Amino acid sequence: SEAVVAVNVAIVARRLGAGPAFAAIAGLLFALFAQIHFSDYTAMDDPQWLGHALQTTALVLLLRHGGTVGLGRLAAAAALLLLGGLVKQNLVALPLSATAWLALCKPRLLLSWGVLCLVGLAAVAALATAAYGRPFFDQVIFDHRGFTGTTLAWVGLHVLPFLLPFLLLG
Repeated sequence: SEAVVAVNVAIVARRLGAGPAFAAIAGLLFALFAQIHFSDYTAMDDPQWLGHALQTTALVLLLRHGGTVGLGRLAAAAALLLLGGLVKQNLVALPLSATAWLALCKPRLLLSWGVLCLVGLAAVAALATAAYGRPFFDQVIFDHRGFTGTTLAWVGLHVLPFLLPFLLLG
């Protein structure tokens, strides 16, 4: 899954206008960054990378060459983003970013996107309710997450310095 994400990073860079060499470098830099700073997650039996692989594949579908995105591609991208969120429920940044990008760059697709996402979410909620009942929502959706300002400060101090060069290049 980590390799799929690295390949998707390269494809997305290419579709956003990077040349072939720079797109390949983007994918390699991502893999290198992940290996250096998150080596504990390499080959780990954890759903995080699978969720990212599904969601970055959705991004590849949305950023089609030529700029045209048909309803089929839009539905597949929405489904992949939803599946990624089902694999790891804290993966909300890419679905929100994709929605913002569609609103800014492809506003005519936004209504279709919203309907597809709402239908997908409703279907998942109905299936989860039928299979697991109320505990699904209590334990997965409404579970209290341990996040504090201290955690945010730690991430800022320990992770941001490594991301700064990438942010500057971006």
